[in-house]
Amino acid sequence: MKKMVKFFSTRPLVGELLFCILVGLGLFAGVMLTWAFPLVTAACLAGLLIAQWRVGRQPGDDRVMLIAPLLGTPAEMVEVYLGEWTYHASVLVWGVPLWLPLVWANLFVLFRRLMRLMLALLDYFNVWGLGRSILFGSLGGVLLIFCMVALFLMEKGPLIIGLYSVVIVFLGSHQLRERDVLIFFVAGILGAVGEYSAIQEGYWHYRNPYFSSLGVDITLPLDWGLSAIIINRLADMGQKLDRDREMWQT
Repeated sequence: MKKMVKFFSTRPLVGELLFCILVGLGLFAGVMLTWAFPLVTAACLAGLLIAQWRVGRQPGDDRVMLIAPLLGTPAEMVEVYLGEWTYHASVLVWGVPLWLPLVWANLFVLFRRLMRLMLALLDYFNVWGLGRSILFGSLGGVLLIFCMVALFLMEKGPLIIGLYSVVIVFLGSHQLRERDVLIFFVAGILGAVGEYSAIQEGYWHYRNPYFSSLGVDITLPLDWGLSAIIINRLADMGQKLDRDREMWQT
């Protein structure tokens, strides 16, 4: 009887996992297979964003859908203007694909969902106490070491290296939560793998990638991971402000 109860209690987690996999595959296919047809790409991405809005949306997800494109799209425009990378697409708006905001909105909500799913799985399998501390202590150590190595090896100007340093120190000075650590690895790994695939297809290229044979820069996982932490934290802050406002009104 207990086994049956435990099995059925996993159904929401399994459903969320399958949904995330389908969204991830849809995003990958939507960009990779329709690159030459930007309006089709935009329609596919819009459909996936609507699906994420309607299925299993949690508090804060709507903010991520807004914050991610508002921060990410202008940042990419600046990077393209500075010549850090170049997009090869038929329709560009200030150097970036017209559907880029939809990619940012979709991806960072997906990263947030996967982060929540991983936390739920840890709770489900009763990973608490010393085991949980060791797990997140180890992941946090790997995160810190990677940031230090990337800072040391990146071939950027002093201004860019200084900006990375400020962001890393700022985030490190505020105790990293389990959510921060998980979403860093989720975004850093999935974002880098997806971008590598697109680079290999010739959809964009970096000006001076550290790994020239692969066409990618050493900062790639760092960019995705740090962006995910910042966007997720901003969404959580907005959610907390809403709760505080409701409390004061009551």
